[in-house]
Amino acid sequence: RCHVLCGRWFIDPNVGYITQSLGHRAAVDLVHGHLPWWNYFEGLGQPLAGEMQSAALFPLTVLFALPSGLVWFHVSLEVIAGVSTYFLAKRLSIPVIFATAAGVLFALNGTFSWLGNAVLNPVAFLPMLLLGIEMIHDAARNRTNKGWYVTAIAVALSLYAGFPEVAYIDGVFAGGWAIVRLFTGPREYLLVTARRLGLAGIVGTVLALPIIVPFYDFYKVAFIGSHTGALDG
Repeated sequence: RCHVLCGRWFIDPNVGYITQSLGHRAAVDLVHGHLPWWNYFEGLGQPLAGEMQSAALFPLTVLFALPSGLVWFHVSLEVIAGVSTYFLAKRLSIPVIFATAAGVLFALNGTFSWLGNAVLNPVAFLPMLLLGIEMIHDAARNRTNKGWYVTAIAVALSLYAGFPEVAYIDGVFAGGWAIVRLFTGPREYLLVTARRLGLAGIVGTVLALPIIVPFYDFYKVAFIGSHTGALDG
């Protein structure tokens, strides 16, 4: 019933085959006090956290333990995306009415509307990542330490969210944003800003090690299909 309904709601049926089924498996393990390292119900067994698309260690995955967990999971991502976009727009000195419109539009963008699988998960944290960069940029001028922790949390959650390809694309975009902001600000704050950006990236990556390590271990032995073409080149 799940994948039939999901097929009606979303373009990609993986939302039922993978996102909801593996997410529920991980959530049940977490609710019962077990770390979701292994899926005993797929063939002879397979890593659950390491295969990434389950988003097994992503904090919001516990919502899949609820009867309507998929809905609440996506609503939560949209709220995070919308609120982060609003505060990002406000920090860029955009009037409240337009900042609100920007938050609503991003929260209801086509990716959230049409896709329901793990591809969309890291998208919700792109505005938070950019917000953190802006906070670091402003904090350097105000001689405070605010902002770097927001960036670190955004980096970590993007990796935990279950689709490293999208997290990578978000990271490339955010890196370009950070470079532009770094060299458009006062030169006397360049070193401080760069140091805090580096600190945020390192801390975010360290926080995400519990998912990066199992993903890397599974990647070494997993069948990755047509993705091997990129490696052979």
